[in-house]
Amino acid sequence: MRLGGLAIVYQALGRKIESDAAMNSLAMDGADVPTDVARAYAFRGDINDAFKWLDRARAGKDPGLFLIKRDPFLGSLEADHRFKPLLKQINITE
Repeated sequence: MRLGGLAIVYQALGRKIESDAAMNSLAMDGADVPTDVARAYAFRGDINDAFKWLDRARAGKDPGLFLIKRDPFLGSLEADHRFKPLLKQINITE
């Protein structure tokens, strides 16, 4: 969670190099909590990568998916055509 937070904070501060470095580390270490990686990618606007990690989260039954509809960092994904099918796959009603 720390690396995801750093990637988000650095992105918000406009410090792309530091954000990229945190994302690289997070993507390498993030297999345990793929929703954290997805959140950081979504915040950075990397929608495709965010969905890749959400698919990993779904496949691994990541408990972080439980809050997917309420997560402000994932809000940018709601308009994407892949979001509603993902909700349905993880049995979250709209």
